[in-house]
Amino acid sequence: MSAVNTSSEEPTYTDEDFLKTRLLIDGDGTGDDRRLNTLHKLILKFSHMDDDDPEDVKKQYERIMTLLATCQWVDQRTKLVQAMNKTEMSKCDKVYDQISHAIAEAQLNIEHERDDLIQARKIRKNRMEYDALAKEICKNPDRNTTGKKLEEIQAEINTLRLMEDALDEKLEMRKKQFHVLVHSIHELQRLLDVDNEDYLAPVMESKTKADILNTSNVSSNDESSPMEAS
Repeated sequence: MSAVNTSSEEPTYTDEDFLKTRLLIDGDGTGDDRRLNTLHKLILKFSHMDDDDPEDVKKQYERIMTLLATCQWVDQRTKLVQAMNKTEMSKCDKVYDQISHAIAEAQLNIEHERDDLIQARKIRKNRMEYDALAKEICKNPDRNTTGKKLEEIQAEINTLRLMEDALDEKLEMRKKQFHVLVHSIHELQRLLDVDNEDYLAPVMESKTKADILNTSNVSSNDESSPMEAS
């Protein structure tokens, strides 16, 4: 619809102005503007009717009242719908606030649960390391058993040291005895040598004399043999 100018003093209306006015009158698009236009026409027609036909006037009046009641009902319904929409909006706002609060609490809970999860992972890791260390410790004897074994080993070491000292003393004594024995053997050999010299000197002297005599006899025999042959 184009703009309409009736005179220089009347305001100018555009298509947008008419559309806004129609929307304000029509409300939610249920034909309220058409009812209002019809009601306006009926009232104008009723005001110009003659009283000659009361039945027709009564019917026209009933139509006006019926249409007016319908318009009032639509208006009341619209107000109720608006009130309901406001109530629903308020409820939606409350629900939105509750959901936002629940989301914030859920985020905090998630953060706490995440921290708890990290702590639980650390505890689990430490527990696994503890179990592994405990298994390694269980493979070895306890402190009391180890202490007893150490005492036994120390006692055995002390015994071995005493035995070693005794053997060293015995070895040293055997060395001294062997040295004395060797010295005694050498001394005995010297004495034997001296005794042999004292005993063999006369024998050797007599043997030497006998050898000389034998040699002389052999020489004389050799000289007499050629003479006999001649």
